[in-house]
Amino acid sequence: MAARLDAIDRQILKELQDDGRITNVELARRVGISAPPCLRRVRALEQAGYIKGYRALLDEKLLGYEVTVFAMVHKCVAPDLKTFQAFVAELTAAPHVRNVKTSLTLRNSKDAAMVPMDRKTRP
Repeated sequence: MAARLDAIDRQILKELQDDGRITNVELARRVGISAPPCLRRVRALEQAGYIKGYRALLDEKLLGYEVTVFAMVHKCVAPDLKTFQAFVAELTAAPHVRNVKTSLTLRNSKDAAMVPMDRKTRP
């Protein structure tokens, strides 16, 4: 489906990504076409799913969030992938968590004590 995008479509996407509040007239001017076909293209890009939505970027400091921290969690183990996915979903849904980045281990390069043995984690 990406092959159906031409240079003008790609320029429209770039301009909208840079400024989602740009007027259609200004967008058309920047991409070098008239306003009516520009609006048709934007609507087609929205309907095709290339444009998922529009949003405002807020100033976190003015809203009382003075610091952004990257917190790394190590030695996460789970009995299976489904359980781990549920854990990640719960963590992601927590307040003040923007995103969670995970990496799946394909094999261990060294043995280390990392399996939790308290009764709460697994009978």
